[in-house]
Amino acid sequence: MQYMLRLMIAAVGAVALAHFAGQAAAQGQAKQIKLTDKHIESFIAAQKDMMAIGDKMQGAEADKLDKMQAEFENVAKKHGFASGAEYEDVANSIDVILLYVDPDTKKFTDPQVFLKKQLEDAKKNTALSEADRKRAIEEIEEDMKNVEPVKFPENIALVEKHFDKLSESLR
Repeated sequence: MQYMLRLMIAAVGAVALAHFAGQAAAQGQAKQIKLTDKHIESFIAAQKDMMAIGDKMQGAEADKLDKMQAEFENVAKKHGFASGAEYEDVANSIDVILLYVDPDTKKFTDPQVFLKKQLEDAKKNTALSEADRKRAIEEIEEDMKNVEPVKFPENIALVEKHFDKLSESLR
């Protein structure tokens, strides 16, 4: 569970970094695209540089955000993306699958099935205080209402194929 939590945080962090470019925020919901091996390999290769930008962003002053956005665009292009927006689309397309891949089996589980299992586990978890259990149940139920569907099912096999490398790059 700890591993999955770290992986989810890293994946969400990568998408949050991608949102820095502003495209998805302007559009409302992030775009999913049909992935290729090259997209995923470029995404993996870019992670070290993207994480460095993310580290710089923490606590950055507003007057430096334009410079960081330019750096984000340059890093995306350096790793073969047409733009930061394309990197962002790839990151989101990976993220909507990666969040529901079991790290042990490396197989994707439908988000609703995954969340129903989490809900059952939370309801049975006696290690949590009643307040924490209630909060966890509410959060999972909210997630079930808002889960983003996978728009390109063929992306699942690609993310599963590259799961180990993706996991390693997001740590």
